[in-house]
Amino acid sequence: MRDFKDLINSLANADDKTLERVQSVLQGEGHNLDSKQPLLLTKRQVQKLLNISRTTLWRMIKAGILTAVEIYPGMERISSDCIERLLSKRREENQND
Repeated sequence: MRDFKDLINSLANADDKTLERVQSVLQGEGHNLDSKQPLLLTKRQVQKLLNISRTTLWRMIKAGILTAVEIYPGMERISSDCIERLLSKRREENQND
């Protein structure tokens, strides 16, 4: 029950940008809800999917390349839509080279 209260407090104190990201994730924007792919991925899942280190993932989040959503204090997830956009952008860049 304490974790739920912490989550509510985090949302109450969140900035507008964070609230917009949470709302888009909760609404499933950009996702095919029939897909078996999870909407939110753990950092470890993203590392494995992109074949990158924990440090590289941290740098990508800090640089704004990937957006982490804080589920509750200390627990972040990355939307699969964010990963899909990154991979699409990389494919386009490779095709233009």
